[in-house]
Amino acid sequence: HSPMDGDGLGCGLALKRAFEATGKKVVLVTEAPVPPVYAFLPGYESIVVLGKAPVPRADLIVALDAGGPDRLGRVLSERPKGTRIVNIDHHVSNESYGDLNWIDAAAAAVGEQAYLLLKEGGWRIDAVAAQCLLVALVTDTGRFCYSSTTPRTLEIAVASSAPNPVPTPTVVRPTPRWLAARAMPMKLSLPVAPTLGRSSVKSMRRVRPLK
Repeated sequence: HSPMDGDGLGCGLALKRAFEATGKKVVLVTEAPVPPVYAFLPGYESIVVLGKAPVPRADLIVALDAGGPDRLGRVLSERPKGTRIVNIDHHVSNESYGDLNWIDAAAAAVGEQAYLLLKEGGWRIDAVAAQCLLVALVTDTGRFCYSSTTPRTLEIAVASSAPNPVPTPTVVRPTPRWLAARAMPMKLSLPVAPTLGRSSVKSMRRVRPLK
């Protein structure tokens, strides 16, 4: 996603954390500078800002919150031949440019989709990943004030005290007060959050909101 925002950044860091825990090598890449307001997030320092550097080789590219191929820049245009693309987005205008497309217009943020993907896939959502997902949800829903916010959004965003607190560096201005207040260690309350049926995730085209 370029420019990087809280939803794309939070989801990227959460997925990176979960996938690396299973032994996968993951690189979170962007062409645009990463806003320093998100520097408190664990893993922020590992983000690769391309500049003029070559695009990292990969077997799979996961595009997050990017409505069209132009939003991916060189990552897409210079990808090695044969590299597949998984396109995950919540914008109804998405151009479905991936080899696999999961477009859920009912999701208030890609953070919802990232959470459901990790749960359905059996990947662990630890306190660090949960904190990143929470930032994705908070930023893309206007602190849960936008009309796109649904009961599913709120269920996924339920937070509780982390059993293993994540050290968080002091956040300095120009961080907005509301975001700085959420820089504390958090995790999602997993038992009360919904999951999807396997057939829904396998189709990866449109996931209906849970009732």
